[in-house]
This record gives sequence, C-alpha cells and structure tokens, in this order.
Amino acid sequence: MACNGLLVPLFVRNVFWGFLSFLVPQFIPKGSSGGVIIPMLEHVQCAAVSLEIWKGLSFKL
Repeated sequence: MACNGLLVPLFVRNVFWGFLSFLVPQFIPKGSSGGVIIPMLEHVQCAAVSLEIWKGLSFKL
C-alpha cells in the first residue's frame, strides 16, 4: 500500500484529470470536427499526465 503522504496527492490528481476529461468534451461542438478534436484532447491529456508523473513522482518515490 502507498504511504499516506503519497495517497492524497495521487487521489487529488486522479480526481482532477477525471473531472477534466468528463467536463471538456461537453463543450466541444458536435459538428464534423468533433471526432477529431476529442482524440486530440485525449492525446494532450495523456502527454500532460505522463510529464507530470515523470517530473513529479519519478524522484519522490
């Protein structure tokens, strides 16, 4: 089990990205480009989370 000092930041980060990934697609227009915009946002989100993990958690564990 993760130590308690690490559990809260991981939970907060997961809630933030989960909320963001639910909220952002609601504001994207449902036109012909919606099928392109949503996957692009998913790639940006994946890159941001990967960078956050690489920069923040890789040397704290």
